[in-house]
Amino acid sequence: MPIAMAVLLIPQLRVTGDDPPRRLPISGAMRTILTLQALIMVGLGITLFIAPVATGELLWPWKVTALTGRAIGAWLVGIGTGAGQMANEKDWWRVEVGALAFWVFGALQLLTLARFASDVNPDDGEAVLDWSDPILWGYLLFLIGVVAVGLKGWIAARKAA
Repeated sequence: MPIAMAVLLIPQLRVTGDDPPRRLPISGAMRTILTLQALIMVGLGITLFIAPVATGELLWPWKVTALTGRAIGAWLVGIGTGAGQMANEKDWWRVEVGALAFWVFGALQLLTLARFASDVNPDDGEAVLDWSDPILWGYLLFLIGVVAVGLKGWIAARKAA
């Protein structure tokens, strides 16, 4: 996904013509939140891609293999790049589809975690999610933030349309 986004971004930046006018500016506070979310996702994604098992042990709420760590890392880099582009665009109307994708991604992650919480990497038949682990709670709060930001942006863009 990161390679595809880079490949698609380059020709997009070369398209001639003017951008449509901004209709619904993203507030400075919301841009800051989007930027922080983007930096966290891209940074964690890169480290998971480079050192998946070691990073997973330190920063992920359940065990990951080299393959799953790299897959998660690739997704995080892709979604994080999109979040950074939304913050840079500065207009909810112009990033409506990105905002929709952002909140759906977060919502599906939460739904999947709720549905399959007991199945996440069971080593010996027991669930491995430790609900006293601050990393797990940080992950959940981060996903709630992704849903909130994406949903706010998508609703605002729909109203502006």
